Amino acid sequence: MKMVRIYRSQYGFTLTELIVTIAIIAIITSVAFPYVQEQLSQAEQQRLVLELKSIIRQGRHQAMALRQRLVLCGSSDGIHCGDETSWQQGWLLFNDQSRDRIRQDTEAIIYSRSLELKYGQLTWRGFGVANHLLFNPETGLMLGSNGTLTYCSSIPQHSRKVVVSYMGHTYSEQVSC
Repeated sequence: MKMVRIYRSQYGFTLTELIVTIAIIAIITSVAFPYVQEQLSQAEQQRLVLELKSIIRQGRHQAMALRQRLVLCGSSDGIHCGDETSWQQGWLLFNDQSRDRIRQDTEAIIYSRSLELKYGQLTWRGFGVANHLLFNPETGLMLGSNGTLTYCSSIPQHSRKVVVSYMGHTYSEQVSC
């Protein structure tokens, strides 16, 4: 009786094929990475500008609807107001019953937002000494607290500023940081 051997093909990658595949993936990644970074930076800027305009509009409407004096300020902890650099960490909208523009533990928080900006920095520059926005309960208008919130992006063409007028209107425009 004659014995027949059947050889099976072995499947897999050779070392050369594996190195070529890894090199191709590295090239594609190095080409795509800057584009992805730019898209993420632009998305962060657009989201931030929309949120800022929205919270300012909400502050105006809430002040009139609740007939309460409200303050919007930068906040690093979501509970207390900070200085003009605190806008980088987030903001806080609260009912200023004590009329001192400083949140007391007894004053209600209307809205608190924490930020984790990865592609830029947000700063506030008020016209005058105010580092917050104050909303009049009768009209919703700002009480001497207009200014500019500036987002300086790591990609310069995505830097924007949101200007807040005495009337509480906002507009945004490109800015160089």
